[in-house]
Amino acid sequence: MQRAQGTIEYLLIIAVIVIIGLIVVGLTISMVASPSQQLGGGISKANSISSPISIMEAVVDSNGDGLFSLQNNTGETITIIGIKSEDGKSIGFDETLPHGAENLFYLTDINQECPCTNSTPTAECRFIVTYATAQGLTKTEDYTLTVNCVADAITAASTGVIGRGTGTLSDPFIINSLQELQDMRNGLDANYALGANLDAAQTLTWNYNQSAGIYEGFLPIGEIDSNFTGTFDGKGHTISGLYMNSADGNYGGVFGQISKSAKISNLHLEDLNVNGQSNLKNVSGINSLAYTNILGGLVGVNHGEISNCSTSGKITSYIPNAGGLVGLNYGTISASTSSANATSLYTYDGYAAGLCAVNRGVISNSSASGDSTAVMFVGGLAAWSNGTISNSHSSGKVLALRAIGGGLVGSNSGSIIDSYAIGDVNVASMNVGYNTITAGDHAGGLVGRNIGSITESYASGKVDGNGNAGGLAGFNNGSVSDSYALGDVNGSNYIGGLVGYLDSGGSVLRAYSIGDVNGIGYVGGLVGVGVAGTSVTSSFSTGRINRISGSSTYFGGLISTTTPTLNQVYWFDNAGDFATSCYYNGTTNCTLIDASSSGSGWNGITYFKDLTVNTRIPMSNWSFDANWTAVASDYPKLKWQ
Repeated sequence: MQRAQGTIEYLLIIAVIVIIGLIVVGLTISMVASPSQQLGGGISKANSISSPISIMEAVVDSNGDGLFSLQNNTGETITIIGIKSEDGKSIGFDETLPHGAENLFYLTDINQECPCTNSTPTAECRFIVTYATAQGLTKTEDYTLTVNCVADAITAASTGVIGRGTGTLSDPFIINSLQELQDMRNGLDANYALGANLDAAQTLTWNYNQSAGIYEGFLPIGEIDSNFTGTFDGKGHTISGLYMNSADGNYGGVFGQISKSAKISNLHLEDLNVNGQSNLKNVSGINSLAYTNILGGLVGVNHGEISNCSTSGKITSYIPNAGGLVGLNYGTISASTSSANATSLYTYDGYAAGLCAVNRGVISNSSASGDSTAVMFVGGLAAWSNGTISNSHSSGKVLALRAIGGGLVGSNSGSIIDSYAIGDVNVASMNVGYNTITAGDHAGGLVGRNIGSITESYASGKVDGNGNAGGLAGFNNGSVSDSYALGDVNGSNYIGGLVGYLDSGGSVLRAYSIGDVNGIGYVGGLVGVGVAGTSVTSSFSTGRINRISGSSTYFGGLISTTTPTLNQVYWFDNAGDFATSCYYNGTTNCTLIDASSSGSGWNGITYFKDLTVNTRIPMSNWSFDANWTAVASDYPKLKWQ
């Protein structure tokens, strides 16, 4: 009996040992399989014990702001698309995360999901992380976690609760406060990423300048002799209410000057208030472009790359060269926008534009919607350009107080491709600025003065000027091809529906205009006047021609004089037009279509506007495979529209 009892006791001891061993093994497996559970303050996966993405740490403050450190364990590079809270609120991201990499993600207004208060050390939350694999598949991971409650999430980041990076390209410094952003002036060659939206209203009273008697606000990152050479990824975050007021009139912008190696991306500046004072004398804009007097919302002078950035607010300069996004561009600007109003109050010339005051580089897939104002050289997108502009557009109003204003570009000596402007243009006649350019001259729906090339582009805004005013280009001794203008044009002399003044060497090819043209003399439906050595080919106009005053007879349905070489050009004679012939006293090489004209499948104005226009001259000479497309009951449109 004692032997049986000893055997039972022995078996019980063995069983207890086995059970304890199984518990230990289970805990060990759990710790190895899901390390994020240990590091994240009580994190558990809702749908699986394995963790392709680990939440290494998570903190939330009483304001409802949170910082989450995610690590990629998938074995491939992924893209974090979004983090969705339990109540359905989704915060979007576009963050590439290589295998093994860890990065911060900032969330706002998550009070309901994570009700942290000053008196609670932790809070339980549930979030769904959505990411895209290298193969393009979209996947989600569901987490329930107990986060650490802190007084301030951003302070927690800067004090080491959340890691801040090392400043390398793969592990950038994370900027989570305005002061950290300003301190980038002391680290111009590092790499940075913005970890949070920033309210910059406090910069209104930063950096008081005793001698000037003004607050200068935020100081630009990078200067003439010390460019910013690193990278800055805004991660789609927004800095709002930033104030800058340069006392010396040199550079303005969050970044003063960036080098060829620098890149700025995914940053949004909202409600900017950027000002440039001036104590400089006898400075002429285009002659001073080297390195001074440049004001831009994001960057003063760009030699590098800017992509997917935006600005809103106002840029007001008492110096030349004010741009909504960039002052002077030598590099590239792509996929960027500005709705900021840009104004140069410099009384000699000016240069103001919705996106970039002066472009000597490349602008692509970008736009501007703010209004632009200066004495001279004003554009909806760029004030002056000898670079390339493609797939871009503007919609803001343009006001040049003396001369040279264009809906897209004020003065173009570069190339404009696949672009358009829809804003109104007004070139006034104030007797200020350069006295070598006649007040009120060079007003164009797309370009005020073109000595470069315009290809596959259009303008639809109304144009008001004095002389050299055109629906597309006010003055042209470059080339215009496969383009059109829709807006009405008003002026005095040399007024055209497409081009006001066609100067020596200038050409118009495969183009049309339909707006009404109103002037005093040398007025044409397509071209106001052209000199020797110019040509107009395979083009037409249909707008009404009106003489608003005076006694000049130099009016034409297509052009006012026959000096240019005309080839296969057509015009539509509207009832009541002041112009009664293609050009003053003649119709040679120019074909009339009026309301009584008809032919196979067309009648009157429909000659120019149906699905079969490609069978009729001059449109039969246009490429409807590559450049144009026919539209039912409307004029042809460009293929890319």
